[in-house]
Amino acid sequence: MKLKRSLYLSDEISSQYPIEKYKKLILDVIDIVENFIVELGDESKYDSSSTARYDECIGSHQFSTTSKIESMLIKMYDQEPKKREFIDKYFKVLKSLDKLERKAFIYTFIKGMETEELIEVLKLSDKPVRRIKKSAIVRFSLRLGLDKFI
Repeated sequence: MKLKRSLYLSDEISSQYPIEKYKKLILDVIDIVENFIVELGDESKYDSSSTARYDECIGSHQFSTTSKIESMLIKMYDQEPKKREFIDKYFKVLKSLDKLERKAFIYTFIKGMETEELIEVLKLSDKPVRRIKKSAIVRFSLRLGLDKFI
C-alpha cells in the first residue's frame, strides 16, 4: 500500500498545538504589522488585503498595546529597519502557506469570516475547511515564531 502525504496537517498533529492561543497571537501580530506599515508610511508598498483594511483599523488599533506580545514586539522592533524586517517576514510567512491555507487565513483573520462562510467561499465541506484552517494557523504561527510567546 502506497502512503500519500497530505498538503495539510492532520487533526492529530494540529491538536497538539494551542490553536486558540495562536489565534489570539495572530490577531495581535496583524495589528502590529498594520501599525508598523502605517507608522512607516508604507501603505502603498504592502498588499492591504493581507492585513485588515486601514481605514477601519487605524483609529482604533494604532499603537494599541493590549497584550504582552504586542508590547514585546513593539519593544523588540523599535527601529525602522527592524520594523521593515518584521513586516517583510510576516508577508513571507503568509506567502509560504499553501494556496487554500492562505485563503483560509486571510478570510478568517483579515476579513473576519466564520467557518460556515469559509465553507461557502472555498466550496468545500466542513471537515476539510476546519483542517485547512487549523493547518494554516499552526504553520503560520510556527514559521513566524509565535510559539516562543506561549
